[in-house]
Amino acid sequence: MYKTATGGWADHRHAALGDARCIREVLLWLLNYSPSPLYLTEPPPNPVKPIAVDTCPISCRPVPLTRASVAELLTPFPQSPIPRRGDRAAIARYSRLLDESVQDGRLSFDEAAALLKQARLTRVTGTQLRELHRNAWNAAFPEEASADWTTLTLSRRREMFLLAEGLDLTVVAEKMGAVIRSLAEPGPPPEARYLRGLRIGIATGDAALLVLRERAESYGAKIAVNITKTVEWLATVTPDAADSRHNSARKLGIPILTPRDARERLDESIRRAEFKAFERRARRMNGRLGAVKARLRLMPIGAPHGAGRNSTTIRSSSTVTGKRVDRLNVSVLSRLTSGMGDRFAGLQAPARTFPNR
Repeated sequence: MYKTATGGWADHRHAALGDARCIREVLLWLLNYSPSPLYLTEPPPNPVKPIAVDTCPISCRPVPLTRASVAELLTPFPQSPIPRRGDRAAIARYSRLLDESVQDGRLSFDEAAALLKQARLTRVTGTQLRELHRNAWNAAFPEEASADWTTLTLSRRREMFLLAEGLDLTVVAEKMGAVIRSLAEPGPPPEARYLRGLRIGIATGDAALLVLRERAESYGAKIAVNITKTVEWLATVTPDAADSRHNSARKLGIPILTPRDARERLDESIRRAEFKAFERRARRMNGRLGAVKARLRLMPIGAPHGAGRNSTTIRSSSTVTGKRVDRLNVSVLSRLTSGMGDRFAGLQAPARTFPNR
């Protein structure tokens, strides 16, 4: 009934809250679209005085992270507008961890996992956590958050948009997305997320370093202003310099690379990210192919008279075990496997006709 009411399957990860939210959607749908008016079969119960609680009584289950985002984190939490006092020490630790995670304007996978673990100890609602996320987003962009977003650079707008999306700030992300669309700017390409977890340092004063910076930013890497322990390496043409950035890198044991070595290191990171992206696409394609193959195995043998020589459409108006078989276009399989090379060549749907039955 939930699919009939909403048009999709329930995908709530938290079982208890998920069932309650599904029942709410079904009940609202019945109230609006029931063929006859709904009514109570008995008098309503006496109103129960709400119990005042200081902490959120629900400890949410951990959710598996699939990307550097805490959007999945907030979904299982209660979305009550009534604030809870919660565990103040745990809330303070979560706020500090959140500020440290988004200080560079990015959110890595490890940072998202650490936030997920700490958020379950706060005993507050998802609404309160989202408010903390908004404050952290404003702190990460202190000047740009209140400025005219149309005057910002393309890379800065994309950075703000991706962080708002990762923190589940849907209102902010929609506003920034509207600004990007109004300026006819293309949305962030898939490769703009490849190196979101990479934080590097690049010194100034050389054309090769400028090219390296632009390439790193185009793939989503964060260029650190201050050298901290989260920086992977520092690219410079003066490795023996004694300024604060070079001294910090030496103190923390961060590799100091020449432009050539830094370019090789960056290219290697890009290759690894591209391979992981290809593996994800291959897994999705395998899932689609498995579904199509399963449906093909259920098809009846034969087709009515009239199928053309080059027809790839299997039609059946016959009845199999009392059930009418739907039409299926085998060209779907060809489209799914096109361009995938020899790996899926054995699954290509041949063009064939069927004899008269």
